[in-house]
Amino acid sequence: MNIKIFFTSWVLLSAISLLLFGAGLLSQLIDLLRALALSLGGAIFISFIYPHARGVRVGDKLFALISRQYSRGNSAFAFTGAVEAVALQNKRKGEKIKVRLQNGAQAEGIVLDYGGLFSPARVKIIETEMVRKT
Repeated sequence: MNIKIFFTSWVLLSAISLLLFGAGLLSQLIDLLRALALSLGGAIFISFIYPHARGVRVGDKLFALISRQYSRGNSAFAFTGAVEAVALQNKRKGEKIKVRLQNGAQAEGIVLDYGGLFSPARVKIIETEMVRKT
């Protein structure tokens, strides 16, 4: 659920309901309350559907999950880190996407989920380019 989309659509749908009531198309108070309840339900529905309809767009901030392995002696350690990334392509859930990481490197990943209430879309990085620091 995207909170910004929820409030925007709720205000817009409520305004339409109030305009209909003001114009006399909704004649009773109970009709207005039904229209406002429908506006709230529509806003909740839109806020859940919108990310799936939109997908990930160029320039969107993403939450990139990077798996790393380190070897020390006879032991191997696996870590999963998370960094911020920016989408370089328009893609949908389950598709491969090119992203730019914070260090300037480009990577390729798979879109795992769309953005939620407080978090951006998640991408699992499967391949990165090597960046040489000078």
